[in-house]
Amino acid sequence: MDGVAFFLGSSAYKARGFTLKEMGFRDYREYLKSRIWSGIRQQVASRCGRRCEACQTPGIEEFHHLRYDKSVLDGSDISGVIGLCAFCHDHAEFKDGHKVDLDEANARLREIWRCVNRGESVLNLRKRLKKEDPANAQRVTEEIEEGRQNRKKRIQKTVAQQFGGSRYAACDSCGSVVYLGRKQRRKCRFPRCKMCNKPLRPH
Repeated sequence: MDGVAFFLGSSAYKARGFTLKEMGFRDYREYLKSRIWSGIRQQVASRCGRRCEACQTPGIEEFHHLRYDKSVLDGSDISGVIGLCAFCHDHAEFKDGHKVDLDEANARLREIWRCVNRGESVLNLRKRLKKEDPANAQRVTEEIEEGRQNRKKRIQKTVAQQFGGSRYAACDSCGSVVYLGRKQRRKCRFPRCKMCNKPLRPH
């Protein structure tokens, strides 16, 4: 998150809805399925070196909007989006089991980033955060597990609809699916996921 500005806004989610309608999207869910968002994710993953920009752990599983300006949503300014691990994203957006507004979520992310940069280990940081907010810790654990199950279902659905019976490799972390070439299958060489840089698992 070094060099990435945090912008605060109490009505950010409402403003997001209006901006997305101007861009031609019905809602945020439709936007997240668009090619625009897919391109933004790839650019952010490349920029942060596929490391969580809050706690600096390898592998990013989710992305967080710091602000919802039109320039951010249409991909012309990717500084308003950061890559995060599932723990940091869920901890930032939820407190006592309830979703917080954008300014508080950004503040919680800043606190994680400061603690890590002061030398606190990620393991100790996560243990401390879980003790401070046990209700949210349980919700985060359930959310992460639910996310993993949803990614597996998405992999199966994608393969059934688009890949047919062809051989492929899938990332259990983010759900990315790629074909395996004949040489890769013969030599058992599997590529790494372009989003989270984890090895793709053959199916």
